[in-house]
Amino acid sequence: MNAKEKFDHVAFMGDEDSWPQWPVLPVKRSLQVSYQLGVILAGQGPEVYALSMFEVTQKNLQSCKVSRYESFEELHDDGWVVD
Repeated sequence: MNAKEKFDHVAFMGDEDSWPQWPVLPVKRSLQVSYQLGVILAGQGPEVYALSMFEVTQKNLQSCKVSRYESFEELHDDGWVVD
């Protein structure tokens, strides 16, 4: 991924008004043979909840793994991109 693509992903993650499925932004991270799915929630900052957007319920949000980052750039550097 080049620098412009990275900038576009990071900028989009931080611009909740542009999310087509607001208040949820689906993201993914490439693994060896598949993808890890996650969501970013509006108002929560750079946090990835380890759920697909179809699994987002209050109960699932309380019990899933959450990865917290200092910035959307750090989140992106960890492999997460907009899905």
